[in-house]
Amino acid sequence: MKKKLLLSVLSVSLAGFLLPFTGNAQEFTKRQRYFSVGVSTMAANYFGDLSPATAVAGADLQQTRTNFGISASRKFFPRLSGRVSFSWSRLRGDDGSSANGSEFYTNGRLQRNLSFRNDVKELAVVGEFDLFPNYSTFFKRAQLNPYAFLGAAVFHHNPKAYYEGDLMEKGWYALQPLQTEGVKYHKMQVSVPFGLGVRYRLNNQFDLGFEVGWRTTFTDYLDDVSTNYVDKSDLNQNGGKAAWVLADRSIEVPELKEREIMLTARNGEQYPAVGGVGAAGTPRGNDTYNDWYVLSGFTLTYYLNPTKTTSKFR
Repeated sequence: MKKKLLLSVLSVSLAGFLLPFTGNAQEFTKRQRYFSVGVSTMAANYFGDLSPATAVAGADLQQTRTNFGISASRKFFPRLSGRVSFSWSRLRGDDGSSANGSEFYTNGRLQRNLSFRNDVKELAVVGEFDLFPNYSTFFKRAQLNPYAFLGAAVFHHNPKAYYEGDLMEKGWYALQPLQTEGVKYHKMQVSVPFGLGVRYRLNNQFDLGFEVGWRTTFTDYLDDVSTNYVDKSDLNQNGGKAAWVLADRSIEVPELKEREIMLTARNGEQYPAVGGVGAAGTPRGNDTYNDWYVLSGFTLTYYLNPTKTTSKFR
């Protein structure tokens, strides 16, 4: 309900922002409202509990992965266009990559030893505002045109972790069904995409653009990490062996083997652990901020010739 309300408010606010720039709509004829299509290749980065810092500037560049997308745009007014896009991104995070030696005994990043990958499929609708207006057909567009965009998106995500220890079979495991923190979050989510870009005119039909777009989401589980460790016997009961093995991966760190103990769960069963890591109720993540992701890269745009019409005579 909160997500729907927020998206409604966003839509109204966007319409209110764009209204002052649509005053000359009657002068912008149907023929001038041209279409374009594009293909994109971008870099995908994630910000969350497994990045070096939870701030939006704290991405681990070593975990950068690729995004591919297609889009269709419609020019409605001299400065304003609407764009629909579909993209596929792979997000990654790894405690071992994000941590450094000085963090070993301070924030427990290496002891936690969590990692994930997440394939995100996004459908977005955004409004683009050009710095330089075009009052004619696309043949008259500016040679170089910066723009800003804002919109709404829905996306499907499915975080997975790769296990290569000796407690169960090696391979990729989907984490959402295991409820590693006792939470069954949804794979379908919404986000607010916004950002900046610039388009360069290659010739009459093609533009090459560069864009940086942030996605603020309403979930803290892009990485399957948010709050506290759950009792391992509860995990075993609800999700099986894979749930408790992938919830606490500290026992996989070779340097910590000498600190391995048997942790007694709530029902009296014993599970391997490292010191106090993995005990029920102790911090596993930080739910203060939701996860973000950002897409930055290039788009090749092709402008479609308007359909020519002829007068009809009776």
